[in-house]
Amino acid sequence: MTQQEQTISEVLARLLGRDPIQMTPSTSLQDQLGIDSTEMVDIVCALEQVFKIKLPDEAERSAKTIADLGRIVTAHQVQSAA
Repeated sequence: MTQQEQTISEVLARLLGRDPIQMTPSTSLQDQLGIDSTEMVDIVCALEQVFKIKLPDEAERSAKTIADLGRIVTAHQVQSAA
């Protein structure tokens, strides 16, 4: 698990009241964690604050797993640094 994925797991655990130890990069946001669209908006906002980046609106729809969120965060950290 990358550092971004670990941080994302910790954010998800805090927001959902879950144990981050049980989350892996392949954990499904919808199927395994039961995240709905409203919760996803809250998650994206929390990730923007934690990573100090602005994520696109499509991040809410395109991310299916913790690894997907990690890739999206990493891509936007690189864009923000450029």
